[in-house]
Amino acid sequence: MKGLTAEEYSVLAQAWYRVRGVPTFIHGFAGITSFQLADWSREQLAASYVIPYFAHEVGAQEPITFEQWIEAEPIRSLEPGHARYATSGAPRSAQGEPLLVGRLAGLPTLLDGYHRAVRFWKRAAPTATLLVYVPCVEVARTTR
Repeated sequence: MKGLTAEEYSVLAQAWYRVRGVPTFIHGFAGITSFQLADWSREQLAASYVIPYFAHEVGAQEPITFEQWIEAEPIRSLEPGHARYATSGAPRSAQGEPLLVGRLAGLPTLLDGYHRAVRFWKRAAPTATLLVYVPCVEVARTTR
């Protein structure tokens, strides 16, 4: 497994900002040097957190989980293409790209893949899994 060099991290952060335009995402990569591909269950997705922008859409002032977010009603109107409505008129299809989880305020936070996550949440079989890139846990080496 290869970690990100400082240059690769910088390129990733700049590209993310150009595409997403929100610095929150860049902070979600802080301290992460590598990711691993994992199969997540519905329960694991439920326990991950959402970005502050989505939490505020449902009136939350503190971090909330994906399950809390998707089950809550928005406090204002959202555009029809919003991730929350990803199943409206969308064909049932394969997942495609994995979701991406980073860390905000020390919590595992879904950074990318909200449309795919919503489709999985609302349509997948109870035992289905979802591909997710999650930060690798660095194991500290001890010397004796």
